Amino acid sequence: LITLGSFIPVAYNQVNGKYFRDKFPNCAIEAADIVKIGNGQCDGGLFNSFECGFDGGDCALFNVAFPSCKVQNPEEIGDGIC
Repeated sequence: LITLGSFIPVAYNQVNGKYFRDKFPNCAIEAADIVKIGNGQCDGGLFNSFECGFDGGDCALFNVAFPSCKVQNPEEIGDGIC
């Protein structure tokens, strides 16, 4: 019972985005999009910014491979834009 009582605040703060906002206070994405941060896919746009931790690290390889390419959908690389 004590373990469950300790887990409830952790789960609540995870769901409502408190932990995310503590880690990335200046990230301007919507709360519903928090699940995209650190999910293994580089999402681009606001996600691929310093304030959002470069999509929680998802865009690290993309940024090294294409340092001057700023696209909304990095998975579309090879379409002649970058």
